[in-house]
Amino acid sequence: SLHAIQWDTSGATVVVTDLGGVADASNSLAINDTGRIAGHTTLTAGTSSSAAVWDTRSAVATNSNRVTTAVFSQGYGINSSGDVVGLADGQAFMAMSN
Repeated sequence: SLHAIQWDTSGATVVVTDLGGVADASNSLAINDTGRIAGHTTLTAGTSSSAAVWDTRSAVATNSNRVTTAVFSQGYGINSSGDVVGLADGQAFMAMSN
């Protein structure tokens, strides 16, 4: 399985954090200046991907990380406000942060 990761090279040691996924796979595609990461995860093993956002302080992906309820979605970008852009069921989307 594939897992989204984050790494920090600010010190002498590289620290790699597995961001996990709800099921068997996840992928990180963008990070903003506050450390929030956009990408996608599968909700149950072998199913379509769902756009998700991880907060690097918690590094946990759950169903509450989902940014859309589309059957297939992926988050490709995230701005400093936490707004996510991506693709959902073949259409572009923008999900405003709370």
